[in-house]
Amino acid sequence: MKFDFSKYPTSNQGYSERPMSFLGADPSSLLGSIFELAVIETGNRIGCERWQKAQLRNLFTHATQRSSFWRNRLVTKRPESKLSALPILTRTDVKQQVAQEGSLLRPTDGLQTFMHATSGSSGVPVKFYVSQMNVQYNQVRSLAQNFIDGKDLSLNKTQIKTATASTAKKIAAVPSGFAVEKKPSWLGEIGSVFTSGGFKLIECLNPSLRDLVHELRKDAVGQLVANPRMVSAIISHSGANLLRQLRVSEWIAVGEEIDPVLYRSVVDQGIPIHSTYSCEEVGPIAFECESTPGHYHVATSNVVVEIAEGLHEVEGKKLGRVLVTHLHSYATPFIRYDMGDLALLKECCPCGHDGPAIHSLYGRVTNALKRRDGTLSAFLIRGHELQEIVEFTEFRVRQVGLDAIIIEIGGRETLTPEEITNVVTFLKARAGDDFKIDVIARAAIDWGDSIKKQSFRCEV
Repeated sequence: MKFDFSKYPTSNQGYSERPMSFLGADPSSLLGSIFELAVIETGNRIGCERWQKAQLRNLFTHATQRSSFWRNRLVTKRPESKLSALPILTRTDVKQQVAQEGSLLRPTDGLQTFMHATSGSSGVPVKFYVSQMNVQYNQVRSLAQNFIDGKDLSLNKTQIKTATASTAKKIAAVPSGFAVEKKPSWLGEIGSVFTSGGFKLIECLNPSLRDLVHELRKDAVGQLVANPRMVSAIISHSGANLLRQLRVSEWIAVGEEIDPVLYRSVVDQGIPIHSTYSCEEVGPIAFECESTPGHYHVATSNVVVEIAEGLHEVEGKKLGRVLVTHLHSYATPFIRYDMGDLALLKECCPCGHDGPAIHSLYGRVTNALKRRDGTLSAFLIRGHELQEIVEFTEFRVRQVGLDAIIIEIGGRETLTPEEITNVVTFLKARAGDDFKIDVIARAAIDWGDSIKKQSFRCEV
């Protein structure tokens, strides 16, 4: 691999002035970590797989020494046993282990740990523990992707995300429905070494689209990091050509599947789209290949990915459940964790990348409509289309039975009979006539403690 830093303009602030030293301690450490991950994921495959096996042995040993839950699961297995011989870990299993044992890292280990949570398939957060190392890894791995792909560091980066529980109350008092934080660089400590664009973080609660677009116009957006739902809302304000006006260089899609219509409308503006595959439980899982869309290079420095036996037919494709083992999950182990997603796995990517690649990724199983014959169907509801027939501030669709769907219309105390009829017709056109649909008005939808709001959830 050839590294030519003339492609990345450097500044003079990151260089050390101490004798026999090169860079400052902080940028040197971060840059070293970036290159470590790049070597593991793009270097010799045999070396990477040997390293992964060593990390698995370390994780198994740690888990069996400190957890009766894991001793019971691994009692007949040796650290060198094949990963596929181990039982699959479910969300219920994680809840049980955490409730019984808490974190498997102790204060004497010298790593800060804290509780984290995700909404899970039911909308009720699955609580688990992570360490400060996991947080640091996620930050470094995100930066490393820019070097792996040869990104232009001089461009700005703009991230739009849903407000966290800690910031929601503050943002609720802001008329625009969002808060903005700006930094001169998005490179962290190595921003003193490499010249980069600025970083803008926009945390949204219930944003005014007019005000949000006005904020985005203030600076060139550059690399846009946002979920498809947010991008769809922005486009609905002024059309897809708005993205070119905002000087979006590329869209990094996170969190959920992209509606095909939305995808095409963005690409037609000459704006490339790249998705990341990750989850709250383990962090980065895979990054979409820039030359082979739909294929995701597995983040082998963080996870081992398997496809479980027993294929599910989805729209003519036979896909398997995605199982992930998090190599650094020492606080709450995730070993052969069922993601609830369907996909297939290749040994190598068609682009030539010599590492496992996920393809035919079919969102979360909970985001697919389940039918009586066992088949699953994509069920993508575009908010701006629904808003054409009924006024709302938010909505949620839940499949509560094999023939029953409930849709909650937020921001409404009541609905007229005509509105209810129109909503039922709208959903039946997408789900089929074999579903009984109940429409419920809600002053506010109870999303629980979930940071990520899912507009559709299958509870069957």
